Amino acid sequence: MSSNSGQPIPLSAAELLTLILQEWLKHPTGNHKKVATALNERHKAHDLQLTGNTVKRKIKEARDGGLLAYKPRRLDTLADRVRVEGGVSGTYPQVQVVETADAAHVAEAVADHVVHAIRNHRGRDDFHIGFFAGRTNSLVAKALALRFARAKEELDWKRRKEDGPTHIHFHSLVGTLDAHDPEMNPNSFPLYFVQLRDAITASCGPDRFRYHSFPVAGAVAPPDFDRLCETDVVAHRVRTVPRFDIIICSCGHLGCKYTLTKYLKEGCETVPVLSGLCDELESRLKEADCIGDVAWHPVCANGPLDLSVLPLRMATLLDLREVQQRAKGPVANGQVVVAVSPCSDPRCERSKSELLRWVMQHGVAHHVFVDSRSAREYVGEGTVPVTIADERED
Repeated sequence: MSSNSGQPIPLSAAELLTLILQEWLKHPTGNHKKVATALNERHKAHDLQLTGNTVKRKIKEARDGGLLAYKPRRLDTLADRVRVEGGVSGTYPQVQVVETADAAHVAEAVADHVVHAIRNHRGRDDFHIGFFAGRTNSLVAKALALRFARAKEELDWKRRKEDGPTHIHFHSLVGTLDAHDPEMNPNSFPLYFVQLRDAITASCGPDRFRYHSFPVAGAVAPPDFDRLCETDVVAHRVRTVPRFDIIICSCGHLGCKYTLTKYLKEGCETVPVLSGLCDELESRLKEADCIGDVAWHPVCANGPLDLSVLPLRMATLLDLREVQQRAKGPVANGQVVVAVSPCSDPRCERSKSELLRWVMQHGVAHHVFVDSRSAREYVGEGTVPVTIADERED
């Protein structure tokens, strides 16, 4: 139905946003293209001409502008079932399931956990946070910057003169050279803090934060890594690895956008060390039944995948086996956090239940934060559609 003049019936910005949000919450995977298609079909009278990118932009603008007050539910019963399915008998890993289909909400839960750890940090010792590469980790860094920008009442640095860390250190545990998406590179995560510098200084005081880069490409030949570790800058980073208070990891599907395996395959054409390894790499990943990556390392069902025979090495300050060793230690000596979030590749509709299974079985974390769909599929429930009542609170 259209107006008497045959012209499309106009919608206000608020009306359009309401339609988008209502439809968005019906899709468990948060697929923006499906939302656009459904709305264009259902509301032909308005001639919306929406695209997936338009839907994504509208939702982001609403969130950044403070129009969306989102508070995902914690599903503690489901979290207990994940622990049972994973055969957990001790205290760790702890699991938090976030009712969401958006990676940003899992990242925000991780950021809240980090802030809680800093708030409960006793003494004047510095607090060290290590970041692996990945889109979800980038979202965690962004969420942390926003929290520190308004942390005056929550952390109250000025009142706690004898308590709390003197400095908070952010460490890149891997450097990527992905020109197409620099947000994946933890060396660029401090930009979120630079953008909010004035607000963060007002909330936390001046000179509170320190940033430590890792200036090495994401994958190199083993001899090249050894040679780089002898250079002044890299050698200093390798020799002065701190006792991390928190290490933040994420995981990605095999070959999806924003993942290690995608970086490796594209790098066969652009990264010198990978040139000529494309066929061998593809064969190695396939033969080993690689399911994706965890903490910037390819993994298969049996454990981390060794690529040294190619020869290739993930250029990380800590390798995955070292992360696993730290996860076996007491939390008081530093905790490992793994975010298992919805895939950021808009073309991917798979959950990360298989990667969640890997994380639970291989003892790689003290704390696991996972989206509800991946958790439900992991315990055999299947997908439960998200409703508006579940997702939003007034």
